Amino acid sequence: MLPGELLTEHGKPVDALTYISSGTAEAKVAGQVVGTVGPDTMVGEFAVLSDDLATATVRITQTVRACIVPSVPLKSFLPQNTEVELALRKQFILEARHKMIARNTDQLTDAMSDARALGG
Repeated sequence: MLPGELLTEHGKPVDALTYISSGTAEAKVAGQVVGTVGPDTMVGEFAVLSDDLATATVRITQTVRACIVPSVPLKSFLPQNTEVELALRKQFILEARHKMIARNTDQLTDAMSDARALGG
């Protein structure tokens, strides 16, 4: 996949789970960068399993190699393969934890920079 291509678009349905094996993509919400995703990262995991909408726009910034699993066959496969479903859900939880930590770290870094700029 090439730079500029969209993996998800904020507020729109997500039709596939994407596992990035190499390359990078940028996640934005309301035009603001909220994170970067790279190797060993999944995109669209929550939306695919919950039939929810994308929580961010994710656009490729560096050529990506990925495994893309369409949501319809995935949702048909998982109930019949509970070991795989449990393993994926565990990975989704780890992904969420990683993304939250990264976002919180970015916000803390920004706040500290702002405080230093104000002489604090």
